[in-house]
Amino acid sequence: MNYTGHLAKYNNNKKLIKTLEGYNSAFNDWIVTSAFYSALHLVDGTILESSENQLKPKDHKTREKYLTKIGKLKNIRNEYQALYFLSCKSRYECVKIKDREKRESLEYLKIIEGELLENWIAL
Repeated sequence: MNYTGHLAKYNNNKKLIKTLEGYNSAFNDWIVTSAFYSALHLVDGTILESSENQLKPKDHKTREKYLTKIGKLKNIRNEYQALYFLSCKSRYECVKIKDREKRESLEYLKIIEGELLENWIAL
């Protein structure tokens, strides 16, 4: 996938978040998951942009390594990891995501967007 593809996926996930926010807490799990995947596409696009060899992470462990190596990503590593763990809780532990956790996930995404998205505007 290229930059444009990652940006399109990011935008689709953001649209889904906006739609689901209208349902109170009924879809907190999907809001957290969509927030994570919005961030993932910003991270993957940044990795792609930052690498001479057009690197594309194939899994979460590989992506995590880039979060410690690429300058732009080091600044959002903690927020990305927190979002990842909330997303895993939502997807795999099958527990109810509280409103507080939903708000936290959206705040983490906002921080990640603030750090990475302005680089994408120029693409």
